[in-house]
Amino acid sequence: MTAPTKTLDEHAAAAAAEAREHHGRADAKSSTLLAMAGTALTLGLTVLARTDLPRAAAVCGWVTLVVIGVATWLLILAIRPDLRGNHGIVRYAAARSRAEVLDALTAEADQPGGAVDVLRAASRTAVRKYRRQRLAVDLLTAGLAGVAVTVLVAWLA
Repeated sequence: MTAPTKTLDEHAAAAAAEAREHHGRADAKSSTLLAMAGTALTLGLTVLARTDLPRAAAVCGWVTLVVIGVATWLLILAIRPDLRGNHGIVRYAAARSRAEVLDALTAEADQPGGAVDVLRAASRTAVRKYRRQRLAVDLLTAGLAGVAVTVLVAWLA
């Protein structure tokens, strides 16, 4: 006897669950990077405000802080919840009664390929988070190089 095969909806539901797991991973990574970027931004602002650097070093330092600031902004966007649309928890939270929630659940269950739609939305959200993270990491790396250039310019002046 052969094992029962999964339906397309079951495959899509399993893949959607995997995509949702990536949301948590992306949020955890972004939060860690955000803490590091925020610390770097704070330290950089403090150093630039309290020291009398040569003009060239100060310019390098401010450009570096702008780069780190943009990376911080991208990380904030990566963890910012998306509450647009009429789906999932947004729809249930907007429901005025228990009956509306039940109607929404019934409509979702009766919709063919509903799991495919959930998979598509969850995957797009995860990829958007990862793209923002990747760009933020690239900017933080450039910021690290900027710190090195700032120190070198200050030392040589």
